[in-house]
Amino acid sequence: MTWNNLGCLITRTKRKDEKMRYLSKLSIIGMAILLQACAGMVGSGDEQPQALNAPGSEVSGGGIGGFTAGSLQEFDEGVGGTVYFGLNEYNLTAEAEQILRAQAQWLSRYNPSKIVIEGHADERGTREYNLALSVRRANSVRDFLVAEGVAADIIETVGYGKERPVSVCAEERCYAQNRRSASVIEGL
Repeated sequence: MTWNNLGCLITRTKRKDEKMRYLSKLSIIGMAILLQACAGMVGSGDEQPQALNAPGSEVSGGGIGGFTAGSLQEFDEGVGGTVYFGLNEYNLTAEAEQILRAQAQWLSRYNPSKIVIEGHADERGTREYNLALSVRRANSVRDFLVAEGVAADIIETVGYGKERPVSVCAEERCYAQNRRSASVIEGL
């Protein structure tokens, strides 16, 4: 073997070593990223599921769902500030009634000075039809809350029709998210 051939062999070996080091480092980085991503998904196994919209799911020392008692965040996320309707419907579902009972309990406990019930519709239908439907949805929520003991004089209703969508796409999942009534606390 000549010196020239030996030099080529050494050069090829160095390149292979560099390539192997590069691949090893890349593999280690990839594994670290994967482990970091998985670390957030694994729990201790001791966690108990908590229904955020279930009335009375209070956490010791705090409000519903672990939020500060009496806060707007507790109302919106712990109790549930939004109820949903079927297509062309303004009658309340059993799930909506459960959420509204929890709202009524919260409203009775914390006595806000004003609550606005916003009715909404999906984009299908005429503007006039959707405005009228959204008003009927807001009124259904108001009537239920009043029947549950909330003072009628603190409740205002407004219908937005299809003017304020929360999800914009031409699919049923988006339409369903927009057929809603949102209870907004304005005077706490």
